[in-house]
Amino acid sequence: MRRPGGALATAAWRRDLAADSTLGLQATLTCRSCDKSQRAKAPTTGVPGAAAALGSRGGALHGVAHINENFKMNYDQSLFVLETERLVLRKLSTGDAPFIRELLNDPSFVRNVGDKGVRSDEDAAAYIEKGPVASYERFGFGLYAVELKATGEPIGICGVLKRDSLPDADIGFALLPKFWSKGYALESAAAVITYATNLLGLKRILAITKPDNIGSIRVLEKIGLCFEGMIKLAEDEPELKLFALNPLQRLRT
Repeated sequence: MRRPGGALATAAWRRDLAADSTLGLQATLTCRSCDKSQRAKAPTTGVPGAAAALGSRGGALHGVAHINENFKMNYDQSLFVLETERLVLRKLSTGDAPFIRELLNDPSFVRNVGDKGVRSDEDAAAYIEKGPVASYERFGFGLYAVELKATGEPIGICGVLKRDSLPDADIGFALLPKFWSKGYALESAAAVITYATNLLGLKRILAITKPDNIGSIRVLEKIGLCFEGMIKLAEDEPELKLFALNPLQRLRT
């Protein structure tokens, strides 16, 4: 198991989730440093291992995410964000530069997201510092590394961003192709949606994607986002599909 370095944080959020097939998923979010709890409801899901997938179509809950204290001790808790049945999501650091260089230069990433101009580990470290790390410091959220719980291998990124060109935060995700078609994108995106709404308190979450990115569109629809229209982030850029989720209206039939 790969263990990111750093001092262990004394305060960490613990997330205990229990499933109820009638009432939905009940999430208890507890801060151990201040001994306070809050409860938030989210619907059940048919997604194995998801923390709480939104927009489910009547499926039964096969797996419930929680933060296992013994497992968390393997991680710098200042980086740890959440875990699902099969995955761990944590903050990115400059130590992830080789993986980020690989991911951002994969042809599928360049095609669906764009060329970030990251050609070396040094470029990747600068991208992490100026992008995800700066977002954590400014907004309290950002893109997270997605790792396989069983091996610690990084497989992609998933999280929430705040762009100047959009009125609300938007969810984003990207995996290396060898990890596609295994349900990891859906599992991580569903967990991030629940984390963003229940813990971060985001009132509305957006998503943008190219019109021909069918795989991402399917994931967005499965976690409860609805197509709202076409949008341009800048005048000289191509149109993108805009999706939105209002947590107060996220239950779907």
